[in-house]
Amino acid sequence: MTKGMMVSLLAAACALSACGGPVVTLKNPQNGELASCKGGTTATGMTSERVAEDLMTRCVDGYTQRGYEVVTATN
Repeated sequence: MTKGMMVSLLAAACALSACGGPVVTLKNPQNGELASCKGGTTATGMTSERVAEDLMTRCVDGYTQRGYEVVTATN
């Protein structure tokens, strides 16, 4: 699965569920540093959900472009 597909899948899972705030944990394999991207808990309606998905995608993409790898993803 490609990075983009994983991010899209995570965002879609959040949008389709009544998630209370998804969290994606990423790890830098070079130094072991951890980072997390947290979704909003109050998004309601299609527009708010799309904004939340976009913010989550941008966060995860930003870290993966710097070499981080997704470790866990929760809803």
